[in-house]
Amino acid sequence: MQQLRSLHYLRGAAVTLVVAAHVQSMWKALLPGDNRFHHMLLVFLHGGAIGVFFVLAGFLFHHQHVAESSMSSLKPTATSTLDKRGQMSPTEMNRPLPVVRIQTKSQTQGTFDCFDSTQYIKRRFVKLGVPYLLICTPVLLRRIFLEEEQRIKNQSDYSVLEEDAQFGLVWTRTLSSENLQRILLQLCNGRDVIYAYWFIPVMLGLTLLSPLVAAFLRCSSMTQAGLLVFSYLLALVVVGRPSGNNKPQTWQLLLYFWPVYLTGAFLSVHRESAFKKGGEWITLGILCVILLGQIEFGSEVAGHVPLVANGLGLLQLLWTCWWAFVVTQKYNKRRLRPLFLHLVAQRLADASLEIYLLHPWVIAFVTGLVKDWEDKDRLMRLGCFVWAFETSVVLVVCFGLSIVWRWMVGKFRFQRVTFGRG
Repeated sequence: MQQLRSLHYLRGAAVTLVVAAHVQSMWKALLPGDNRFHHMLLVFLHGGAIGVFFVLAGFLFHHQHVAESSMSSLKPTATSTLDKRGQMSPTEMNRPLPVVRIQTKSQTQGTFDCFDSTQYIKRRFVKLGVPYLLICTPVLLRRIFLEEEQRIKNQSDYSVLEEDAQFGLVWTRTLSSENLQRILLQLCNGRDVIYAYWFIPVMLGLTLLSPLVAAFLRCSSMTQAGLLVFSYLLALVVVGRPSGNNKPQTWQLLLYFWPVYLTGAFLSVHRESAFKKGGEWITLGILCVILLGQIEFGSEVAGHVPLVANGLGLLQLLWTCWWAFVVTQKYNKRRLRPLFLHLVAQRLADASLEIYLLHPWVIAFVTGLVKDWEDKDRLMRLGCFVWAFETSVVLVVCFGLSIVWRWMVGKFRFQRVTFGRG
């Protein structure tokens, strides 16, 4: 859809920045450890990219539902005039088609009166939850299996048992109710499985709250603005935590990104006002004021931070995403130049979920190869060049793996399930 081209570019840029930040976190020595500018720049880019994902999700929640509701009106109804072959008559076919982009508040309210939250949650779970479970469950089972095997070896004469008995005993311990509960809790947290996977449970939690988002969109503009302000204040006050705690729980992250998600839906409803020409300078100016305030006064208050240590505060996150949305709006009517950049951005956007799920594994593999290189010291002196090169390699490998997977299972229906297509 041409009107969403800017969102494709944003998604492609966001997943690139996330991969780049995670590559740097695996290779901290690539940049000088005392270079705070580089460190804060990477944190800013990574935090902003994650924020863009949540704003995009909220934006598309409104936009896609409105588009689907508009397109459903194109289907023949019981009152349509059909010919003998069951096709629409020329009179029906010549009627003007409804415009997909619904902008007025009254239309939005009417559209979300018939919102099917059950169907939406089911579709989103298939897209996000199924691939997440397919990847994480075997990882957790293997991890607990090895732990139980080592524990049994230390506590009993494990070697006297036959091989089948050893395997059966370990699996029995692995699948105990205590370990199954542990697996469930780790799946709900995400971060305990793979450091980058905290995003999926939070997004699934926001999906479960979709009836509240639909109710939010049925409110008046003033009520929406008031609810947004209240949500931001609630996140700042309730989710505050000691700055030494760098592993927030899923409920904290959910409460933190809830107003960011609502902001995306709010921007979609009021996009004509929010994305006016020249607005990029206003949003950039407000963002600079917030940044200067954080430099002068610091982001911590009484030893507490809103959520992420050395990361983006909520206000900074909000205006960073808003500025990025405004800047990219001009690409709704034209493409990136040269054409190569347009194609790369489109492909990265299409494979963003696959890249996000696969990139931690590819980063670990590539980093392991580089660490085993004999001339590693010379490589390390290249610094940012190695960082950019490894980021590019990880993106290419992840994209290639997604293509291979689609080719392998393209003839089966579960292609749309396994990697979230549809």
